[in-house]
Amino acid sequence: MNKAASWSKEEVSLWLTDQGLQEFSEPLQNYDGPALLSLATDDFKRSPLSRVTSDCGRLLLEKIETLKIEHHIDVHKNGHANGHMVLNHSGNAGSAGKAHRNGVVNGFHKELVQIPIPEPCSPQFPPEWGKTAVALVYALCCFVLTT
Repeated sequence: MNKAASWSKEEVSLWLTDQGLQEFSEPLQNYDGPALLSLATDDFKRSPLSRVTSDCGRLLLEKIETLKIEHHIDVHKNGHANGHMVLNHSGNAGSAGKAHRNGVVNGFHKELVQIPIPEPCSPQFPPEWGKTAVALVYALCCFVLTT
């Protein structure tokens, strides 16, 4: 997704769903990016937002604050990343294209990394089965020899 300040109503709804805040999708259906960023605690004391959550929207306000911080960092980056000038593919200093949040290439959607773990090589039967077989043969021999 692009910057939150330029989000449409549909993008706000998609962001709420991605963040696991689907319960706010209906009350905030007419909110665009700037309206979402301007939400405050007082807004959650009035209807319809007061009916959605009992914590005065604390979780949603924390997520919005994170969006504001990310926007502030993007605006004030000035071609620097972690205090160092970013080089683009041609070796020139400056912006190297769109910065990715937290190193994730596809924005907010994190994908699971599959790491194959080889299973340890073990014998076909555990050692307890061998001991059980020996005990069974011994018991049968004792039974046959004593009868």
